[in-house]
Amino acid sequence: MTINDWRLNPGGIFHSQADTNWHIVAETALSWLLPVAAVSTAMVAAIIFLALLVTGQRKQK
Repeated sequence: MTINDWRLNPGGIFHSQADTNWHIVAETALSWLLPVAAVSTAMVAAIIFLALLVTGQRKQK
């Protein structure tokens, strides 16, 4: 969910003349945030695991 999505308001789902539909905004933000956070966490964990694996092998030699 970007500010541009809210501003362009495709289909009028994010806001009306009266107010913002915060339920839809939050639902859309979470639907983007959770997958991105999961993938990012997995990538960081893999990098840390590989770094620990490489440094552990160096110490054994």
